[in-house]
Amino acid sequence: MAQAVDIHMWTRAVFSEDAIRRFEDRFGVSIPAAMKQSGVSAQSQSRENKELFALSVAALDNMLDRLFPDEQDRCAFIEGRGPPIPSPSMTLFVVNDALWSIMRRKSSYPDRMLPMVTSPWFHWDEKMEEQGNRAGIVREPIGNVNLSINETGQLIVSGHGGDFCGLVEARLIHPKARSIILPASPGRRDLVPNYRLTQLSVTIEPRIHQLTLYPEPDKRFDYRYSESPKMYYEHGLNITTDGSRVLLSTSGDKARPLRGEVTILLGMMPDMHETETLILEHLWLRALAKSLSDTQDENGQSTERIIKT
Repeated sequence: MAQAVDIHMWTRAVFSEDAIRRFEDRFGVSIPAAMKQSGVSAQSQSRENKELFALSVAALDNMLDRLFPDEQDRCAFIEGRGPPIPSPSMTLFVVNDALWSIMRRKSSYPDRMLPMVTSPWFHWDEKMEEQGNRAGIVREPIGNVNLSINETGQLIVSGHGGDFCGLVEARLIHPKARSIILPASPGRRDLVPNYRLTQLSVTIEPRIHQLTLYPEPDKRFDYRYSESPKMYYEHGLNITTDGSRVLLSTSGDKARPLRGEVTILLGMMPDMHETETLILEHLWLRALAKSLSDTQDENGQSTERIIKT
């Protein structure tokens, strides 16, 4: 049985009254007062306290119906061919016994799974440790992904990002070096995650996954080489499915199905709550969730599959 999303839930992000008004003026829509939840305040750049509002999912649905009334318009919006929005971030986790055996060799958080693919690119750099970054993890402004939905309903996430290449001795990670390091050469031998910048493509089969809008952090996962779980909690969605339904290609290699349980997080780094762009980003999240969850029942009617909130 398909389960409809709870349209009475609210966005975790909040928006200023000015941002809501600018959004309404820009796109010619109106958000009823009953679909705005007030009571949150924050200090603006001018140091004046401003009231902030969460929006109901019903409000997002109403705006989607007004702005993108047909499937083609909505698909164009998801694929970035509508009003401009930032490039989304992606984090992909795979859970299986073979990977857990690798994780147990980590010096920190051996009971948590590292992501297999991320965009943008996160990696370890010894020089950052010397500069006060204790973990030595760098988030590069490199790597972005684009989304597309093909005629069979597959979601394709493609672009550039970090590919997990195992745990290696720290002395072997030199992103700009090309020299061969001999086994007896000096250097640190503690193990660190090795993420390489690469071209990537993730293809997700339709009608199988479980969706979670604004997902809570998963205690099984190590998010240090990823966008923060708080970002996805407030500005993202979660797709969980069997690895056989996900094809991954890196460095131009042939796409292959993954083994185990796969969790894919998609979201956007938030714009300031005082701008209308943030509302547009959440409209994009809702459009993507609806597109992924739409299916046909036994009578040929469109229904919405399971979306947890």
